Amino acid sequence: MQKPSAWITATAMRATMAVRARLAEDSWHEAQQRGVRQYVILGAGLDTYAYRAPLAPDTRVFEVDLPAMTQWKRECLRAADIPEPLSVSYVSTDLTTGALSEDLQQAGFDPALPACFCWLGVSIYLKPDQVMLTLRDIADCAPGSSIVFDYCVHRRHLSEQECAGLDFVAGTLAAQGEHLHSSFEPPLLQHMLHHHGYRHIEDFDASALQTLYGAPLSGIFRLMRATV
Repeated sequence: MQKPSAWITATAMRATMAVRARLAEDSWHEAQQRGVRQYVILGAGLDTYAYRAPLAPDTRVFEVDLPAMTQWKRECLRAADIPEPLSVSYVSTDLTTGALSEDLQQAGFDPALPACFCWLGVSIYLKPDQVMLTLRDIADCAPGSSIVFDYCVHRRHLSEQECAGLDFVAGTLAAQGEHLHSSFEPPLLQHMLHHHGYRHIEDFDASALQTLYGAPLSGIFRLMRATV
């Protein structure tokens, strides 16, 4: 049986995953109201949005992930007899290489038109400079483009209980052969986004997200929404 503190952390993390997806999809729906028709899901994994949501005929969804993950997902779709919508393009790329913009354009992405980016559950596995490389690529997109992404908060900004929760998360990842490679101080991250050309920046901590969605969340991770 898990210790109570571990159980509480795991429960809060599950709520965090649900809320981050909700904020990202809410942001995409708002972008659609503004006429945005390109939705880019970075680290798409087994994301199901494009297979369950009604989309306007002129909408394009770009699912970006490592080649092996993209191949596995498509095999899972075939096994489940779920058709691949014509609106979906699968983009195989490695975010550590700096090839995101080129690979997106080869898949039909139009950099002259605004896009909405969703980037969840990925940044912790990248080094800080690799995270910023991706954010710089997105900042070069057409005005009106936006991104929602999550990030790990540097432990200097966490309570003692949250630090214990972070250690639990790091230990769980290590047991799975993964490692937590980056964390950020919220004010510094906002400053870096401003420096790279993002205009309207919103940082959602656990309190702000609970106000929006009513779910008690861990403060280990935050969500940031920014517009080019």
